[in-house]
Amino acid sequence: MVNAVGQPVADIGQHLGVVSAVLAAFGLGSNLTYALVGSVLRRWLGRGARLLWFNRSLALVLVFTAAWMVAV
Repeated sequence: MVNAVGQPVADIGQHLGVVSAVLAAFGLGSNLTYALVGSVLRRWLGRGARLLWFNRSLALVLVFTAAWMVAV
């Protein structure tokens, strides 16, 4: 194993600990953000015809994505 500057890592356990801590922090942060955005969207989409337009918009994005993937 080598570090970011290309030198050998002295302690593989320490390296594993640092990498695991960074991955855990990013995982926790992204999951909390996903839950918060989902909670806000749930309240916002619960009023009127917003859910219908949201679903139609995402369906349109999905169609454009599929068309782009076929074209590539």
